[in-house]
Amino acid sequence: MSQNYAAVDSENSFAQFLVGRPFPNIPKFFMNFALRYNAKNWLGYKDKIRFYLQYKYVDEFNFINVGAVYDPNNFVPVQNRVDVGVSVSILDEQFQVNLNANNIFDAAIFDNFSIPRPGRNFNFKLTYQFLNF
Repeated sequence: MSQNYAAVDSENSFAQFLVGRPFPNIPKFFMNFALRYNAKNWLGYKDKIRFYLQYKYVDEFNFINVGAVYDPNNFVPVQNRVDVGVSVSILDEQFQVNLNANNIFDAAIFDNFSIPRPGRNFNFKLTYQFLNF
């Protein structure tokens, strides 16, 4: 058995420079924080209103692992994003209106390969649910 392990070690010796290094494309530290408020019968009969605020943080992380040399071009920068929204449903949740504002402070946001994501954006959604179809 020790011969098999020795063979594996000698085959993987080319990757020894990666031992102890962070794995690319995966942030070491990130967090989400959300506040939500729900209320019933604000507008009248059988309605619900929901407010939310969400904060997302992603620490700097590398997306390319190139030896032991630090190159800022190989890192995705720190990201802070804040989203807010409101949802109103009426007629026992049969009809729903959603309004969301994403990245309200227009922060620079990137994906896991350092490609820029859209800045501040708004969306509006109307939903009608057929009951007893």
